Amino acid sequence: MKYIRLILLALIVLTALISAMIGMLSYAEITLPLESARKQFIKKASELTGSEVRIDGEVRLAISFFPTLVVDNLHIANKHGWKAEDILSVAETRVQIALLPLFSGQLKFLEISASTIWINLQQAKDGRQNWQSFLPSEKKTKEKAITPESTQNSVKKFWIEEFRLTDVTLNYIDDSLSQEFTHQIDMLVINTHDKNRLTASIQGTSKDIPYTFTATSNLLRNLISNKPWQLDMQGQVANRPLKLDISIGQTKPALTGTVRFDAKEVEFGKILSWLKLADDLDVYSDSISFTAELAGNNLKSLLEQSAFALRLNDGYWKLHDPAGKDFKKITFATAAILSKKNSPVSLDFSGDLNGEAIQMELSTNKLSAFFTELKKIHLDITTNIAKSTIDLKGDIDLPISQQSFIIDVDVKGQKLDDWDGLLKSSIPPFGPYRLRGSFRANQKGFRIKNVRLKIGNSDLGGQIIINTIDKRTHWALDLVSQTFQINDFKTEDYSLFPGKGKEPGEPGVKSESVLTDQQGSKGRSGTTATYPNTSATLNLEARQVLSGKDNLGGGKLHINLTGDSLSVDDFNLNIPGGSVEGALTLQRVEDGLTGILKLNMDKFDYGVLYRYIKPDSTYDGLISTRVNLNLAGYDAMHLLDHANGTIDFVIWPKKIGAGILNIWSVNLFLAILPELKKKESKLNCATALLDIKDGQLTEELIFIDTTKIWMEGNVDINFPEEKVEVTLYPTAKKAKIFGLQVPIRLKGSFSDIGVKVKPFDLVKAYASFITSPLHAPFRRAFGKKTGDNLSVFCGQLLDRNFLKAMLDEIEKRTPTIDEMYK
Repeated sequence: MKYIRLILLALIVLTALISAMIGMLSYAEITLPLESARKQFIKKASELTGSEVRIDGEVRLAISFFPTLVVDNLHIANKHGWKAEDILSVAETRVQIALLPLFSGQLKFLEISASTIWINLQQAKDGRQNWQSFLPSEKKTKEKAITPESTQNSVKKFWIEEFRLTDVTLNYIDDSLSQEFTHQIDMLVINTHDKNRLTASIQGTSKDIPYTFTATSNLLRNLISNKPWQLDMQGQVANRPLKLDISIGQTKPALTGTVRFDAKEVEFGKILSWLKLADDLDVYSDSISFTAELAGNNLKSLLEQSAFALRLNDGYWKLHDPAGKDFKKITFATAAILSKKNSPVSLDFSGDLNGEAIQMELSTNKLSAFFTELKKIHLDITTNIAKSTIDLKGDIDLPISQQSFIIDVDVKGQKLDDWDGLLKSSIPPFGPYRLRGSFRANQKGFRIKNVRLKIGNSDLGGQIIINTIDKRTHWALDLVSQTFQINDFKTEDYSLFPGKGKEPGEPGVKSESVLTDQQGSKGRSGTTATYPNTSATLNLEARQVLSGKDNLGGGKLHINLTGDSLSVDDFNLNIPGGSVEGALTLQRVEDGLTGILKLNMDKFDYGVLYRYIKPDSTYDGLISTRVNLNLAGYDAMHLLDHANGTIDFVIWPKKIGAGILNIWSVNLFLAILPELKKKESKLNCATALLDIKDGQLTEELIFIDTTKIWMEGNVDINFPEEKVEVTLYPTAKKAKIFGLQVPIRLKGSFSDIGVKVKPFDLVKAYASFITSPLHAPFRRAFGKKTGDNLSVFCGQLLDRNFLKAMLDEIEKRTPTIDEMYK
């Protein structure tokens, strides 16, 4: 019994000592410096890594039930020739093992952790990698072939329970692509509680954007042993969900596999900016999906031989103007960016731009080019919008900026006014059209150089500058035309004049009048042209001006257009045998329009106007004018209502008829023709020197020459009331008693002018003819110039100085009765 008690006591004491030892080892850390082991550790680590290893801090062992090896300031140096001094540097490394499994021949690492880590990876242009020494050679791999049995045995002998990294900075340099990446990881934790799978979590920030992920995969050794490897990851970036699935089939002789990435609420423009591909792009997608079929043995070959597809769903792209004042929004249901093997990156896009359907196809560089020191990007874009096709092609400097690029442009469509909605403007409905040129953008706006513009049969070249930095967008067009066909610029329901005229059917407006429609009727949108956000200048030189088949020679035109004014300056047209020069200014004021009109024509064939409206017309003749007016009225249709100035003209008609130009002044002239026919007289010419004061027009001289008679007369036209009264006094060219005939009187409104002859007109005409001292000097002067045709004299009378000099000469003589009535 005594021995039994001694044995039990010994067992109790031993158990207590073991328990105390276990408690001490579990909860107390006894640190032993291992300076003596430093050299052996460095030597072994150098052999394993194939690189120089150094330790600038302590190497110590914390003795406990879970022994922990601590290494401070561990460095693994790069070999000579690499950019960074170290491939790896770690401020603190901790390796903790379980003590008890050692008694069964197992090495179980409870934790391997490291903090404040710098990893510098680099691949040379020739394909060499600074981490190659860490990988087992092909010879060693063959010598130590991994089998399922050996893997199972190794798992039993060696295992890592948890791997933890904190504060990691990863730098990757690829010299073959001239590209460098830097990424920061706040924490990475990998657990292997499941012997066949890894679970991991990672969190960090990139450019102030937080991210967090969790992932599961099979063992990384599968990659080393060239076996399939699967990674399933999900997480959030900037509090927005995403998911990543990677499946690697093999790694040797080349890596193959698939990648699928899905994300929600993605600001795609910020990603392009982060990749240094584009700046200031505002692109958003409610969801994106990325898939890749991988093939290659390094990053360059992966980019060249793999296939990638990025699809965006339910998003928008805001196009800001260079001044940042406004933007246009493109919305889309789907957009796809594709990169096939050894092919350029392409984009296929369908959406809506401010209510207009838009379809875009884009082709650019190969994907691998974007991972080099790419200075330019090639773009080939075809866009269909506003019933037009836009082709853009060129090389653009990187990073892409909406405020700086140069590209060739080719735009073609049916009608220019199809762009009204997008440009928020009122454009004349000219077309079909095609515009080609070199399109440039900068902070001030846009410029199109080497312009080649074709509208119908008219061609124009030069440059167009669009300034968008000011409050009002300004267009400056400097164009030269080899052939300018006026018929290409017909506008049946569009008014270039700012403001609004009377509606058709209102007093004084005939809806069938061609010029009325052009100057005062409503356009397609229900109002005439307004330009609240646009101003423009046009300098046009036309080498050959055509109106249908009529050759009008060459000319120049300068137009200024703003939101409330229009001016046509320095207009001149050198026609065969004559010329046309003029200027027009219109200004919107509170109570209507004001302006200035000057028009000097020398022997212009006004038959052009007939043929412009009716190409098969045979009516023609010549006209010369001297018009100098200050205009004022409540719209473009009534600019003569309060006008002041002079209207002088002479016409030499050949053929003329009614029904084409439905204007009061033409109707006035046509009303005279039947009376001339009654007198069996043919019109040779007519001259009118007219004065207008506050909308009241009277004559300085009215002279009409026919083959048998000549006429002078009076005119009184009231423009505000649209009333006209003209009296013409015919005189036979051959001798008759007094040479007097019944006067022709026209009276009525602009829309209804009729000839009125009453019995008492003959008596009144005698009295006026005999007693009028105002007309007598002219009659005496003309009496010596009678002939069948006084066309030359009509032209001379257009010069008011000539008329005055002639009358002054006659006044110097005292006429006799015979001279007065000869």
